[in-house]
Amino acid sequence: MNEQHMKQQMLTQAELLRYLVTNMTPEQARWRPAADRWSVLEVVKHLADEEQADFREHLDMILHRPQAGWSEIQPMK
Repeated sequence: MNEQHMKQQMLTQAELLRYLVTNMTPEQARWRPAADRWSVLEVVKHLADEEQADFREHLDMILHRPQAGWSEIQPMK
């Protein structure tokens, strides 16, 4: 596992996301392409929630406890 590569990928993805949403107006960010589709704002909020709730724990397990089993993700919690 190349930790430096992983870190660079995470930084690149964060910069790309920032670039994509920086110049959006609030109206554009809240716009939904259909009633059953998410807005950009909802997608970004979901990513932030996942980062705090699930991905940090899983990354910690990958890096520091690879032999441990993963906890179950509960997206509706």
